[in-house]
Amino acid sequence: MLEALVEALLRSRPDDVESFSAEWLLHWHKDHHEEQQEDLEPLRAERDHYRTQRDQLLQELQALGEGAQ
Repeated sequence: MLEALVEALLRSRPDDVESFSAEWLLHWHKDHHEEQQEDLEPLRAERDHYRTQRDQLLQELQALGEGAQ
């Protein structure tokens, strides 16, 4: 990300480096945040699947423990 920012600064040579950098970073974050969200969706689905499986196994284990008494 920093390399891309430096490249943009060198190409544009803005008078106000701070404002240019802040705006560039906002655009960069927006563009990359959307990609990250797409990457996270399958991982979240997998996480939810394993949580459900864990909860079911814990319930079964608890039922077995109560049946032994």
